[in-house]
Amino acid sequence: MDVYAQSGSESFAGRVVDTETQQPVSFATVRLLSFPDSTMLVGGATDDKGIFKLTPFEHKTTNDSKEKADSLLLHVSFVGYKTIYRIIPISSKISVANLGDIHLFPEVYVGRSGDCRTSTYGYN
Repeated sequence: MDVYAQSGSESFAGRVVDTETQQPVSFATVRLLSFPDSTMLVGGATDDKGIFKLTPFEHKTTNDSKEKADSLLLHVSFVGYKTIYRIIPISSKISVANLGDIHLFPEVYVGRSGDCRTSTYGYN
């Protein structure tokens, strides 16, 4: 059995934007997962400006030995966009890692007439 304890020592911040319009994506889902097993450590949503800040939980086993990982997996998703996964290196030298802009790509779908279109909502 695994338990999680909040480390509070490092946070990850960034902004989610639409690749085509460069506009912020409000209320996108952002999660930090342990790497490589994809256990969710912390999750949240971007604010109305597309900005997020997450502080992950540190993984501990029941015998109190900490499993130190050298990276985490960032998962960003929003309806009408392709889900993004990014490997994030962990550094104990900084307290807040600025991940910069995370670009979401609109989904491509095929309409009834067979033409391809992009839509930030996925529907016309």
